[in-house]
Amino acid sequence: MASYPIRYWNWKAAALQIAIRCNAYFFMALHHAHRGGHAEGLHAAWIEAIYVCLTAGFYSALQQGAMSLRPLWMSNMVIIAAVPIFSQAIDSLVQYAAGTTHLRAASVGMVLWGLLSSAFHLHLMRNGAMIVGAQSRSFTSDLRRIPWLVATFVAAPVLAIMALLRPAQQAADSEAAA
Repeated sequence: MASYPIRYWNWKAAALQIAIRCNAYFFMALHHAHRGGHAEGLHAAWIEAIYVCLTAGFYSALQQGAMSLRPLWMSNMVIIAAVPIFSQAIDSLVQYAAGTTHLRAASVGMVLWGLLSSAFHLHLMRNGAMIVGAQSRSFTSDLRRIPWLVATFVAAPVLAIMALLRPAQQAADSEAAA
């Protein structure tokens, strides 16, 4: 298990994270920059690019490896919460050490993004997308599947609520019929 993150460094997730996180840091820094403007945004984005290049594949490999943990709730908690919170804590320390200003707003935003994106990453992995190793598909194939997987991810909470309400509705219908 210790060598898993190195053997299965997830370059697919790293590529997407670089594109998303660097742009997020750039625009958050620009939004909050009173002085420095574009230069501060570029500084934060470059620091983020370097950090994500070095770590995103490692963290994604940890998440992929955690899919085999049992019980399932523990697997989900490691993937959705533990890895992204740890990753963001280290990221914030790196940004702080690099002198990034307005770090609190960026860090809070990135923690929230990390939790949501990790839940989506779990959904992708459970559906065979954005994984590396013997059971992986091509990156292009994964990218083509993402619109459908976004739709199923967004629909999942609605479908879950409907499933919870269905027995109550059936009981009400039975009472009305009696």
